[in-house]
Amino acid sequence: MVRINKKGVSLLETIAAVVILSFVVVSVFTIIVNIRTQTYAANKKINAIEIGTLVRDQIQNEFLFNDLDDVLTGDIVITSNDHDAINNFPTEIFDQTLAGKDYSELITITFHEVTADHSRFGIIDFTITINYFSGREIDMEGIIYE
Repeated sequence: MVRINKKGVSLLETIAAVVILSFVVVSVFTIIVNIRTQTYAANKKINAIEIGTLVRDQIQNEFLFNDLDDVLTGDIVITSNDHDAINNFPTEIFDQTLAGKDYSELITITFHEVTADHSRFGIIDFTITINYFSGREIDMEGIIYE
């Protein structure tokens, strides 16, 4: 009797190989998408930091300690839609565009209440918050000296 050597791949081995290969492909694809999203977010954060720096410099050049000392009886939040809390607040501070993106609606400025220590040292501190990407935001601190 002659025996024939049947070497080949069974259906079960083929299905297992396809499943393993699909796990590998899905994992690699997920990693690539995450890396791309993180890179995009990092670039947006760099742009937001640049915008925040410009806004902080404009505020520090525009206001004096004496202009705000009497106004700040509590924290004052200013947005592009609500900037009436401080008289004559320059709305052009919110007109910020970089790399084709308008940041005006994404900027929030909070002037913090002037405490006794702030008055004694002649400083007003404020925070600029910029929502730059999908719920991510940066906070930049600024100080106005007397």
